[in-house]
Amino acid sequence: MKFIINIFFLAVLAALLQWLLGYWWLIGVAAFFIGTITGSRSGTRSFFIGFWGIALLWAGIAFVKAFPNEFLLAEKMASLLFLKSPFLILGVTALLGGLVGGLASLSGNSLYKMVVKQKRAI
Repeated sequence: MKFIINIFFLAVLAALLQWLLGYWWLIGVAAFFIGTITGSRSGTRSFFIGFWGIALLWAGIAFVKAFPNEFLLAEKMASLLFLKSPFLILGVTALLGGLVGGLASLSGNSLYKMVVKQKRAI
């Protein structure tokens, strides 16, 4: 349950940052922050929190943006990348965003582990 709450919190935080400031790379900042404050023991768990939070967010945003124009731009971009379906370009978008989010969350988790280990050593 905590895993799903962290994914939801990350998606909401990243959506707010993108909406307020408009930069795509803020998903990395949001995922790094979530990876740091959650303090997960497993790096894999932290990676998947960042991956699924951002992948679901970007897939949703891409679908909402492509739906009103009947996926015309998605079809053209898919043909440029030699993909057969415009929905595959939405999947590629989600995959790229998810990788950025997952790696940023894993980096934040590594920082948390490093700081906690140093505090315990002192």
